[in-house]
Amino acid sequence: MCVRSISAGILIQTMNPVGASARPRRGLRSGIRRRRHVSLPRWRQPHHISQRQQDQDPRVIDIAWGAQRRLYKRWHLHEERRKKGTVVAVAVGRELAAYCWEIATLTG
Repeated sequence: MCVRSISAGILIQTMNPVGASARPRRGLRSGIRRRRHVSLPRWRQPHHISQRQQDQDPRVIDIAWGAQRRLYKRWHLHEERRKKGTVVAVAVGRELAAYCWEIATLTG
């Protein structure tokens, strides 16, 4: 297994089948190289607060991050179920409106 760095934060592992020679032979699949991208998942990377969020209420930031994670999961869940794009957008949009309402009605 060989690990090469392509760009910032992305590593590519190339795997050769066991016993494969440097030159592919006819009739065998020994010349095929499989690639797999290896990087740290986005949700495990430490998040930074952008400049536009620095003066915001910490409760608003927490609600926004929770909404972002949930809506991302919901979007991909609907896409995996092969729902129409318009149906997915409306469903996620309704949940987004609920989060906006929650942020707008915060007291104190």
